[in-house]
Amino acid sequence: MVKIVVLNDTRNSHKDKFENDDGFSVYIEVENNKILFDVGPSENFSKNAEKLGIDFNQVDTIVLSHGHYDHGDGLKYFNKKVEFIAHPNCILKRWWKDDHSHYSGLQLTKEEIENKYNVHFAKGPYKINKNIYYLGEIKRKYPVHFTKWVLENGKNDDILDDSGMVINTKKRNNRNSRM
Repeated sequence: MVKIVVLNDTRNSHKDKFENDDGFSVYIEVENNKILFDVGPSENFSKNAEKLGIDFNQVDTIVLSHGHYDHGDGLKYFNKKVEFIAHPNCILKRWWKDDHSHYSGLQLTKEEIENKYNVHFAKGPYKINKNIYYLGEIKRKYPVHFTKWVLENGKNDDILDDSGMVINTKKRNNRNSRM
């Protein structure tokens, strides 16, 4: 069974019950794994998990979809040494393209992340367990024609680190197998 609980989302329709800010975080339970997929920009993901009765002492993995603050700055508030999986570009420095006035990358440095967690930077797919994979860099079918961000070197941030997860939930009925 798979359990997915949204801990933070920009479009929170229950603002009277839960903390909210621009960003994203979900808690996922699959088999024996307890995963945080993104952690939002603040500690709100943690406050909402507590309200929902989710025990972060059970979390064993954090997967970061990409290195923008609204998906990863909550790392500052998660202090358990767990497996951390992300694309290596997640630590690139990024700013708003318009005037560079707003830093939009992660606040934690690569060294801070490596000290806090058991880090696996992966450009390609990474097997979390037999049924859960981090996808790594996903080849784009169409080029990015717009971007709101730039990298430290002034080039457009095409968010090549944007990734996801796959969870195999289908039990196969293999009629040709023998016991």
